[in-house]
Amino acid sequence: RRSSDLFGLGFAQSELLMPPAYMQKFSNLFTSESDQPKLRLSIFVNYLNNSRLHIGLPEFKLIAKQGGDQFEWSGMDSDFSISSNMKNIDGSVTIDGVSLLKNKMKATIGKVSSDYDLHQTDSGLYLGDASFSLPSLVIAQNDQKVFELEQFALRSNSDIEGGLFSSYFQTSLDKLTMHNKIYGPAILEMSIKKLDADVLASINEQANKMHQGASESERQQALFALLPQVFKLF
Repeated sequence: RRSSDLFGLGFAQSELLMPPAYMQKFSNLFTSESDQPKLRLSIFVNYLNNSRLHIGLPEFKLIAKQGGDQFEWSGMDSDFSISSNMKNIDGSVTIDGVSLLKNKMKATIGKVSSDYDLHQTDSGLYLGDASFSLPSLVIAQNDQKVFELEQFALRSNSDIEGGLFSSYFQTSLDKLTMHNKIYGPAILEMSIKKLDADVLASINEQANKMHQGASESERQQALFALLPQVFKLF
C-alpha cells in the first residue's frame, strides 16, 4: 500500500501461521506437496477514527495422504471498513477460485465477488446496497459434466423516503446445465415498497429480542404480540 493511504491514527499488520501443536497433525494428514494455509491481517485507523480491516488468505493446496483427495484454494482478499459510531459499514470480498477433487468427482468454482455498502438509521434498520457474483460452478464425474452454473448474480438495495421503507432484490442466471438438460437464462425481481419504516424497525427490534434467552412458550407469545403490528406496516 502507498504510505499516503495509511496516514492516520494507527496501523498494524500480522501474518497468522498454523500453531506448532497442529503442524504434526497437518503432516500426518497431508503430503509434503501440500501448503500450510496462512492468514494475513491488517487494520488501519484514520484521523476520523474510522477503521479499515484487510484479510488475505493466499493460495494453497492440500493433498490427502489417504485417498489422494485434493483441495486447491486460489486466494482471497477482503476489505472491511466501519465508522467510529458503528453505523456505516462497507467492504468487498473476492475469492479467486476453489477446486475440489475427490475420487472421480471434481468441483470447480470460479472467481467469486461480493460488495456491500450499508448504513444504520436512527431506528436501527440497516439500509444500502449489496451484490454477489458467481461466474461459474462446474461439477464433473469421470471428466463428464453433471452440473454447470454460469453467471449467477444477486443484487439488492433498500432505502427510506418520506418515512416509507422500500427494498429491491434481483437474481439472475445465464445458464444452468444438469444431466445434459439446459435451463435459462432467468431473472427474478422482487420489490417491497412503501412500508412504514418506524413500524418495521419496531418489529425488527422485538424479533431480535424474542430470540435472546427466551423459552419456546415466550417466543410464541411474543410472536402473537407482533402480529397486530404487521398490519400497521401498510
